[in-house]
Amino acid sequence: MVHHLLLLLWNMLHHHLALSVVVVLIMIMNMTMRSNLLVNAARFNTMGSQNQDQYIRLKSEYDMIPGTVLNLPVDVPQEYISLYGSLPPRLMSIQSSNVDGTYGNGDIITIDLIYSAMIGVSGIPSISLNTGCHDTSCTTAEIQSFICKADRGKFAIQLEDQVLMNIDVNTTKEELKKLIERLDGIHMVTITYGDSDNHRTYSEADRVCSANGNNVTIQFNNVSFPQYNGDVPTLILNATNTFADARSGLNVGEYDTLLQGVPFHRHEYIPILTQPLELVKGVKQRDGLAYYVSGHGTRTISFAFDVSNGDFTSQLEVSSLNFTNGYLYGYLTQSIISTAVPSHGSGARYMSPAASALGYNRHIAISSAQPQIINVTSPNKNAVYTQGDEVLVDIVFDLPVKVFGSEQFTLLLSTGAIDRNVPFARFISGGTTLEFLYIVQEGDTSIALDYVSSTSLQLNGGSIYKNTKSNETIANSTLPYPGGIGSIIEQATRHQHSQSTDRIHPIDFTCWHLYSRRLY
Repeated sequence: MVHHLLLLLWNMLHHHLALSVVVVLIMIMNMTMRSNLLVNAARFNTMGSQNQDQYIRLKSEYDMIPGTVLNLPVDVPQEYISLYGSLPPRLMSIQSSNVDGTYGNGDIITIDLIYSAMIGVSGIPSISLNTGCHDTSCTTAEIQSFICKADRGKFAIQLEDQVLMNIDVNTTKEELKKLIERLDGIHMVTITYGDSDNHRTYSEADRVCSANGNNVTIQFNNVSFPQYNGDVPTLILNATNTFADARSGLNVGEYDTLLQGVPFHRHEYIPILTQPLELVKGVKQRDGLAYYVSGHGTRTISFAFDVSNGDFTSQLEVSSLNFTNGYLYGYLTQSIISTAVPSHGSGARYMSPAASALGYNRHIAISSAQPQIINVTSPNKNAVYTQGDEVLVDIVFDLPVKVFGSEQFTLLLSTGAIDRNVPFARFISGGTTLEFLYIVQEGDTSIALDYVSSTSLQLNGGSIYKNTKSNETIANSTLPYPGGIGSIIEQATRHQHSQSTDRIHPIDFTCWHLYSRRLY
């Protein structure tokens, strides 16, 4: 294009068109400048208040002649305005639709994870709850015992699919301890042989077997069998030192010449073994799991926890969010959600992204324990009661209960020549106390009023359950032993001692007294 303009200029000069020359030169300069001004696109991010003008300082990438006007197009792409943009939704709080209280076997607890934006769900994710055992105070160590009688020979021990071969009958406690602790899931054991560690007596020497038969006791102090709630599978002993391999079908040990390093076992040296007995069953409750039930495409993801036997916690909390069999993701952004959960009891804080914990928002306790009667008492004062007087007797449980057919309940009191069956009167507020109404009748006498025996509470076809949504846990209706701790007499005596310094009541009544006679 410049070549054509120069040719045009020559023609114009040839015709002495001076004015046109100036115009053409200006055109050449402008077009030359435009041919060199290649503006690179740039993206500017800015943030400001809504409905306010935004000022963006544009910096040129080339030198401009003063007075030159440059028009630059500004392309503002359409953006979706959101609070967190492309970040994954964050957990804001953990809630529950269940009311505060204690829950037990068969109850369903719904736990809600509330997020800042809509959540998608793939598979069946779960959450772990702190309903298991986490210290030695709630752990029962498994104890197994067997007898080995032999002077020579070898035997094998099997734990599920694990095998310990070629255990010599002369193996010491420390050697056997190290062998058993090699098994997966067993971390520490204590082993004792016989009733004594006297090495001078051959039958009681530090060896797993003896000619007279050695009693071997294994206590499993530290194990990892969460699938069995701390119970250790019973060991299996094989006196012939042979176990069939699950893959090849060949016996491991005896007559197996394909496996090198395994000594040939002679039948004449087979020890006499008894299979282990479980003397004490190991118990270590694992944490409960709540599984996803609803909430896909919403901000609230709900999980359901079915309380089962052994679950216990004074304050229910979420310990972890598990993506083993499913996961959560941002419904709009498709980003994977973090598995982090708030620490137990933590609350939301101002200007902090930390979520509030379940224990901060709800006070839910879990107990699969059976309700027990802790005491039998009376709101009546210590005094002498005569014919026609009313005496209330309260039976107090340690956990809330519910009753069915309570009109059939009776309490047998020791009232002299004739013991009286007292009818059920009412439930005391709170659901832990059953109240019975006794009216003194003619001929009733008792120096110290109490019930007849620990079986004096008769349900007569009715029932008492732990106060849960299900009727899986039956309350223990056994009363404290009459006259013992928790009985009417013991409660009355304790009440009297607490009032002994009160000068308003100088008469010393140590229990409720009954006296009635016919009036003429």
